[in-house]
Amino acid sequence: MATAFGVFTGILSTISFLQSNIPSNDGSSSKVRVFVGLDGTQGLTNAGGDAPDIRQFNNNPEFLGANYDPGYIGSGTYKDIRISQNRQQPVYTLLTANNDAICIAYLTTYAFAGNWGHTCGQDWYYSGVYQDNKELECVWIDGNGDRPVTAFHVKWPEFNENGYATTDNNNIQSKYCDSPNALNFQYGNDPGTIYYKRDAASSTRSYPPPIGQLHHKAPVARRSMLDNRLVKTSRLSQSARTLCESETSSGPDFVNLAEGLYCNMQKKELMPTCTGILGETCFDVERLAMKVDGIIGGLLNFVKIIDWGNGTDLADTADKAFDIDLL
Repeated sequence: MATAFGVFTGILSTISFLQSNIPSNDGSSSKVRVFVGLDGTQGLTNAGGDAPDIRQFNNNPEFLGANYDPGYIGSGTYKDIRISQNRQQPVYTLLTANNDAICIAYLTTYAFAGNWGHTCGQDWYYSGVYQDNKELECVWIDGNGDRPVTAFHVKWPEFNENGYATTDNNNIQSKYCDSPNALNFQYGNDPGTIYYKRDAASSTRSYPPPIGQLHHKAPVARRSMLDNRLVKTSRLSQSARTLCESETSSGPDFVNLAEGLYCNMQKKELMPTCTGILGETCFDVERLAMKVDGIIGGLLNFVKIIDWGNGTDLADTADKAFDIDLL
């Protein structure tokens, strides 16, 4: 079992991952499990989500090994990515996005929760994944310009029980979000190095750069993100209002039936769901359309409906894929 910590529904607390959530390692390699809450849209490449490049570093931090372009990860599934290296222990792991976006719910070699994306003001969304009876959020990374974060690194020991023991709401921002030692988000094209602090006054790049010349991608143009899916839920922990009012949330349109609210994520507009009252302005869940003064406007052309249910069964979903319903 591995223990990590993070902010879950506004509370700083620990989260436990069962041994079945931890990939097995041998002496000549290590593995990182990447669990994805949502994958990318059906865009130009007609693909879901590409697994990120994984680079491992020791505590110095010196480059240990990497796995580039390790394949595809679909929504609600995981991939164990193997990295060939010497017998040194990986302390830092750098994840660099490939072509299609993925929203990462958790990582395990040790343990890291995707909720840190929301906590640190990065692109985030609900993941639909429960672990240890806690709701996991996910952090988006993407290499083709749709989303700002192209890579991030995790220093594993900073996210265990010892890190939790020395962290509170007063220092969480400075210790984690503003410190490249523990967690650092990058926004450039195909990052291949990590940045860390040797002291409080300086930020240093890992050296030597890990075989960056072997793995280049062309620069990409940033474009606006349109996600024509809809996520439906009745889980009270997944508030449409919280998602819609967050400046950094990103992803498909979202409706919470229990809350009675719908969020148009591209416009960040919040609207009540229809209740049958004459003349109301609302989102019609059955017709998937907007009503203005009781009159139905144009249908919203969602290509996929992702139904996360009511959350009454809080069995952990983080060790297996969950179903996505296409209606």
